[in-house]
Order: sequence, then structure tokens, then C-alpha cells
Amino acid sequence: MKNLVTLIAFAIAPLMSFGQGASCAEMDPICTDVGASFTANTGTSSEAGNNYGCLSTQPNPSWYYLEVATNGDIEMSLTAGSDIDYIIWGPFADLAAAQADCGSLGGNVDCSYSSTNTESPTINGAVAGEVYILLITNYADVVQDISLTQTGGTGSTDCSIVTDPPCFMDNFEANISACDAATDTYSVTGLIEFDDPPTTGDLIVEDCNGNQTIVASAPFSVNGSGAGSENYTLNGSDANGLACSITAYFTADVTCTLNLTYTAPICVCNFNFISYNVSACDPITSTVDGTGFVEFD
Repeated sequence: MKNLVTLIAFAIAPLMSFGQGASCAEMDPICTDVGASFTANTGTSSEAGNNYGCLSTQPNPSWYYLEVATNGDIEMSLTAGSDIDYIIWGPFADLAAAQADCGSLGGNVDCSYSSTNTESPTINGAVAGEVYILLITNYADVVQDISLTQTGGTGSTDCSIVTDPPCFMDNFEANISACDAATDTYSVTGLIEFDDPPTTGDLIVEDCNGNQTIVASAPFSVNGSGAGSENYTLNGSDANGLACSITAYFTADVTCTLNLTYTAPICVCNFNFISYNVSACDPITSTVDGTGFVEFD
């Protein structure tokens, strides 16, 4: 009877609709306490480099992460219309640590490659604050809805990461131009990709000399999963040939940042024009005078 009551309690909890991460680095938050429902990916494949454990194939991946709120086991149920599989990695100290392992994920805590459309993911002995990565694969490769609910265990997950997920910068690229001889400066251009940006402030790109530009201001443009991107151009950096760095960050959340290091270009001295005029011979000294003009950068 106790088990039946527990199942009913979770069954009547409202389901929340979640986005789904297409890659490990873009994993989305998920909360088991109130359940989750999403439409499975099709026609895609998982990235190489990770240890996928029991999953001989990993088609149509959906990447998620859970953050533990209460100590204890977390027993879940995954259901769909056709065959699905899953694997769980962890624990990680936080989301940043989990994302840092993307592409080299090692041993797992639970995994299933069965032919059923119902799976039972379990995290034993979860500790509050730990983060786990959950990969769900749509083996059937059909358009179908997948539901996740917690069915037992004394542990629980933090739902605030879903309602107010942390900002994360996925990608930051910098293309360094050649030196502009006229100004002795260079430019940096590139792309910034981010998830769940703050609702206030600016997105800044700044170099090691304090030269900066405001790339965008809140509200930042994002898609339905909270992901956004911005192109930027930073002009007027000093072309001194020294080591430098460039940083992208949000003023309202300076922990949401990425940094790149590089060597600044330097302007090479070039002679652009030389003129030389020879005078008539001086009969007394038997010499000539030379005059002219030199242009250089």
C-alpha cells in the first residue's frame, strides 16, 4: 500500500515541459520532483569521445543534468511509445565540472540498453549539491514523447535549476586581424554562444589592456531552450606583439564568462616609396649631391 500511495503522489504531480540539449555541452536542466515530458530527437547521433558504457549505439541523444537537493536514493521511471535507452554519469561538483568532462566522460552510475520502452534510471546514495548527467537516447528513431518521473527513494532534485537555470557560456571564438599600419592597432571579431543569460546588464568583450565593447544589452535574444548567440567586433587594440587575452562576460553575472589568450600582432616596418635625385657634377670637387624623399610605415 505504501508503494501504491507513493506512485499516485508522483502521478498526480504536474508534468513540466523541458527543452533538450542536443550535445553534452548544451545539456538542459531537469527536475524529477514534478516530472518532465519532452519530444525525443530523431535523425541525430551522439558525439564521440565519451564512454557510453552499456550503450552499444547512441542514436538521437537528449542531454540533461540533475542537481541533488536532498540526500538519498533517486529512483525514476522513463516511458515512451517505443524503445529508449539511457546512461547516467556522476557525481560532479557542479554544472561547470560536468560540462568540463564532456567529450571524455568516463564510468557511469547507471545504464540500460534494453529493448523496452520503459526504463528505471536510479542514482544510489545521492548527496545534496552533486550534479549528474542523464543521457536519454531514442533508439526507435521515431517521433515520440518521453516522460520522466521519480517513483521512489528519499533523495530529491533541485527544481530551481529549471525555473531559474544558471547562465553558461558555451563557446567564445576570437579572430585576430593583422596590424593596421595607419593606426598601429588591430581588431578582434568572433562569436559568443550562451545559455540562460541574466535578465539585466550588458554582454561585454574586453581585451587585456581594458579596451572593451558592449556586444549586446538585456533583454538578450534566446530561443525556446534559452540558448543565444552574438557576433562581436572589438576595434583599436594595441598592436604591440605582446601576449594578451580577451574576455567575454555578462555584467550582471561575471561568473558567466570565457577567456582566450593570444599574441597581439605587430606592425612590420615597410618602406613604401623612395625617390633619389642626383645633382650635376661640381667640377671643382668632382662630386655630386643626392636628395630625395622616403615614405615608410
